Amino acid sequence: MIIEIIGGWLTNSMALIADAGHMLTDVGALSISVLGLWLSRTRNNHRYESMAGLINGCTLLIMCFWLLRENFYRWFSPEEVKGLGLTLISLLGLSVNLISYKFLSHSHSGHCHDHNHHHNINTLGAKLHVLGDALGSVVGIIAGLCITFWGINWVDTIGSFIILSIISTLSVRLVFKAASALLKD
Repeated sequence: MIIEIIGGWLTNSMALIADAGHMLTDVGALSISVLGLWLSRTRNNHRYESMAGLINGCTLLIMCFWLLRENFYRWFSPEEVKGLGLTLISLLGLSVNLISYKFLSHSHSGHCHDHNHHHNINTLGAKLHVLGDALGSVVGIIAGLCITFWGINWVDTIGSFIILSIISTLSVRLVFKAASALLKD
């Protein structure tokens, strides 16, 4: 995240800044997920995990709206983006996200069915954050290559819009799934 923030500032890339913003919410989201898991186990109430998923989804949607606003400013006032730096930082981000996603995919525990339902929503929230970051890195790589080889700077802004649309779609799904689980209890 820190590398993407610095890299976004140095390369002037909205795609990197959008991805770094998403990673910043990931830190909070993963902390909320761990807290939800801990509360559900220590208090024997699995609704905490669904609540963590709901909070994560809402946080992502708020971040998406803020970055969408920033993107519109960039669209109407384009700036030069350093494509090679964007590509290299995005490649680094993709590798870190793939490792994180693999770790989260193997962290499933085998408890009772009701607990697994809530645990899956909580884990899904964490995995969606990481998956959104990985997709953002792929978009950053493509945008960086287009800028480097063809000088098309507006691809960075389009890439950022794509990242935001993916993240917001996944977030809406998470919010509905978590809200549905909470209402069933």
